[in-house]
Amino acid sequence: MKKRIRMVNLLTLVAVVLAIIVTNVTNCCAAQSDAYGFIKVAGAIGLKSDGSLWSIPQDDGQKYSRIADGYLDIDTDKYEHSYIALKKDGTLWVWGKNSMGQFALNNIKESEKPIKILDNVKAISGLSALKKDGSLWAWGGDVFYEKESKVNKPVFLYGGVKSIAYGSNCIYVIDNKSTLYAIRNYYCGSELSKGNKVKIAENVKFAANNCYITNDNKLWEIMLTQKDIDDNPSVINYSYDFHPRLVLTNVVYTDSNDDTSFEEVNGTSCAIKDDGSLWVWNMHDMPYGTKCNSLLPQKLMTGIKYAKCGVDNVKIIKNDGSVCFYGFMCPKSIYSIPKLLDRNIIKVYDDFSWVLTKDDTLIGGLFSGYESKGSIVCKDASKNVKWDSSSAVINKPDGGKIEYTFENGGFYVKEYDFDFKKRFGEIIIKNDNTMWEEVHQEFGGPIYKKIDIDGSNIKWIYSNFDYNMYILNNDATLWVSFGKYIPDEDAGSVEYQPPVKLLDDVKDLEFKNNHTFAITNSGDLYGWNYRSYFPGMNIKPVKKFMNGVDSFDRKTEIFDIIKKDKSHWNLRLPVMENNVNDIEIDENDVKKENEDFYEKIAQNAYKDIDNMEGLISYSQYYYIKENGELWVRGFGDISSLSDFNQNVHLDFGKVMDNVVSADHDASHYRGLALCKDGSLWEYGMVLTNEHIMVNQDIAPRKVMEDVKEFKINCNSCAAVKKDGSLYVWGDNQLGQMGNGTTQFVEKPQKILDNVDNIFIGYYSMTALKKDGVLMGWGRGFYEIYQKAFVNNPIRIEAAGNKIYHTGYEAVGVGEDIDVQVKINDAGYTKSVKLVLAGGQNILLDKCYSGYFIGRIPEIKKAGSLKYHIVASDDSGNEIKSKEYNIGIVKNDNVLMDSQNGEFIAKAFRFVIDGKKVVNEYSPLILIKNGRTLVPVSAMASLLKAEIKWDEATKTVNISKNEKNISIRIGSREVAVGKEKVNIDMPAIIVYNQTMLPLRSVCELLGAEVSLDAENQEINIKLIN
Repeated sequence: MKKRIRMVNLLTLVAVVLAIIVTNVTNCCAAQSDAYGFIKVAGAIGLKSDGSLWSIPQDDGQKYSRIADGYLDIDTDKYEHSYIALKKDGTLWVWGKNSMGQFALNNIKESEKPIKILDNVKAISGLSALKKDGSLWAWGGDVFYEKESKVNKPVFLYGGVKSIAYGSNCIYVIDNKSTLYAIRNYYCGSELSKGNKVKIAENVKFAANNCYITNDNKLWEIMLTQKDIDDNPSVINYSYDFHPRLVLTNVVYTDSNDDTSFEEVNGTSCAIKDDGSLWVWNMHDMPYGTKCNSLLPQKLMTGIKYAKCGVDNVKIIKNDGSVCFYGFMCPKSIYSIPKLLDRNIIKVYDDFSWVLTKDDTLIGGLFSGYESKGSIVCKDASKNVKWDSSSAVINKPDGGKIEYTFENGGFYVKEYDFDFKKRFGEIIIKNDNTMWEEVHQEFGGPIYKKIDIDGSNIKWIYSNFDYNMYILNNDATLWVSFGKYIPDEDAGSVEYQPPVKLLDDVKDLEFKNNHTFAITNSGDLYGWNYRSYFPGMNIKPVKKFMNGVDSFDRKTEIFDIIKKDKSHWNLRLPVMENNVNDIEIDENDVKKENEDFYEKIAQNAYKDIDNMEGLISYSQYYYIKENGELWVRGFGDISSLSDFNQNVHLDFGKVMDNVVSADHDASHYRGLALCKDGSLWEYGMVLTNEHIMVNQDIAPRKVMEDVKEFKINCNSCAAVKKDGSLYVWGDNQLGQMGNGTTQFVEKPQKILDNVDNIFIGYYSMTALKKDGVLMGWGRGFYEIYQKAFVNNPIRIEAAGNKIYHTGYEAVGVGEDIDVQVKINDAGYTKSVKLVLAGGQNILLDKCYSGYFIGRIPEIKKAGSLKYHIVASDDSGNEIKSKEYNIGIVKNDNVLMDSQNGEFIAKAFRFVIDGKKVVNEYSPLILIKNGRTLVPVSAMASLLKAEIKWDEATKTVNISKNEKNISIRIGSREVAVGKEKVNIDMPAIIVYNQTMLPLRSVCELLGAEVSLDAENQEINIKLIN
């Protein structure tokens, strides 16, 4: 009997376990199936083939949710404020925000419930509809954007229509004869150039906004030219001309967000080729250096069947029906959880501006936020870099050097060629004591123009904002050379006049706005307006107004000096009544004005520190005495200081005792202080992101014990304890707390262990762990954008799985792949690894609250990369994720020319005789059939050759070192002197630019060319 009961109990247990397993599997499969089967997507809503509408996760912790049925199509307005949807019964519905008349006859501000707009609708596009009878109707638009009333009635625009494409300025229609027309959108308030209907093209089979595909599968983009058609300057009234340009071939689908009213600028655009590849362009608001932000289409990923362009984002549906995003569609965890930047760091310099790796490589630029990218400053740093307290000098192989001077949280760069003796900004003194000005060109290396001034006796050169050059000689005399800007066809330059002596016994010089100040060795302080002394004038309006001065205090941003008695003074500058720069100069007026101005400075001078020698630390905002007293500006009795018309807190007040170090955030009136006993204190008021007062009491309060290091900046605080634990608190609006949220953190919150150093940048943080792992988080300099962005297509995984992994769907060839995983089962956080399809394991680093991060090294060949995630518990038990597949894509940019076909556009750097050419604007470098073409202007600069154009014969004539070659456009035959030579790629004209075959021209002129594809460099060795 007992045996039978045990058996029943056992069977019951097995049944329960099986039920749980089946339930979990069913739920898991259901959750996974929810993420597939989409045929269209608009905003945050997707449409499946069964007519169901689903909300699609846009951020961490969200799920796919079925919200409606019976629909045929879904779209949004161009701002993605409202949804426009077509039901299977032909009714058209709108919901969301009514920002520009989207609700037609309804004037409510917003509605979550769909509002019916039209019946008998066959197709929709933005705020337009195609009825079943072939008629085009439109409503709403930009004309209502700032209006109080949004009420408007759908209007009939055109009949006999087969398909429609909505644009802000026009609605593009294809008629029954496959002819594409632009129809005036009445609600945009603009005229067309040729009436209310303009013929664009014939044989068109598909259009989306201002992009269309012809029957031969060529993709064209309509560029709009805006013209003011009203002579009254106070009346804004425009018309538009249309200029189609060829974009791509073999295209089966296209979309575009906006046809703007500016020539050469349209909204985000995309295209899918017949091979399933997705190409994107016109994402102009994406940061510099990111993908798809130019006029040229860039290949982004493969395996795509649909894409929808939004405001600087693209929603993408893969062949399996799953959805991913590109652009300004980024979940919080990507930028608000620490990200692996490097794992081989042994040292940091100057607040993480530079880091040194274990292989002796110096890297810079890793500190600006979640999209930080480092660049190699120097290899073999121990051999090639010489350090001192405030600078680093890197020796170059050619005998030159690069000098980096660290100052106020940044660094200044001076590059020296082998024959440079001294350098002062753009002014160079060579070893032969000749003086030269470095002039940067639009393309190519700098050129040097000689200045007729002897450099043998020069100690230092100071330059201000008006091309005036102040020269301090070794004999302490101060001279000024007035410069005149000379515009040049290639690059402007400055013509400097013979120097005029101003003062003797000068020690140092400083500029403050329109004024120049000089300190003499004897301690006299002089001042003058830098434009108040002109060549030919008989006076020298240089005013002595203070004595006993030792130096300018350049550690502060306000105008401070240190006297010989070691007292610290602020020079409270008066406001000038007139600006002498904008009026006719009178010598007596200038002299009188200078005298009055500098007398007021002397009268207003304020001593704020008695003795600088008695300080262990000081800045513009605080100082610490040797006895441990902390004094902070603005915590005293006097609270005004004028520095060129700007008022800031002046007087220092004592805050607390026993302090060994401090840091102050002046813009948020709070600071941190570390005491001798290792306790960290906070003082000043505390405000949240929304300006809600958290603490109004400015008195010091203890924050924590046993602190090793701390930082405060941008209202965010961080502290590293002696045990290596990192705590953060404060402003978190851009994810700089690293805790996966954007909510203000009132009290210190632990986010990492084993930390050695911490740095708070501009809305970002960087931490170096003791094992050499470097992490960064926060949006950093990208805070200027309203949303965070991703530079590769990303899949936002739905919440609910034990292993949560939002990852990339595609990356470029040669790019590292950042990996972030969250383990939602705390029992399986002993270790987490990424397992590649080939069996290689990558151990992930433990991060904050169940998150693990890592990096897959760059893949140098196009294809795909498969992997899965494995998490283990203390007993060695494992859970495994599904398999993920990342596409590895050549992110080629393509340029189409109607005469010469398709080119690959590259951004190669040039290296001439071993020296990298730094140019302000990248030239158009084209690749066709393995041959490189370069614009004629760039070729002239690179080769230092003389190039002339013969319009009559369409011939380029090139001369260098008595060699002459002539290349006629389109011809493979080249005249080299009196001989004829055949080349394999002719010179061509692309988009009005003359393009020359690089290798052929170089070799014909005696130069050697080699291509370094991995480093994206073209090396040219000139032969003199």
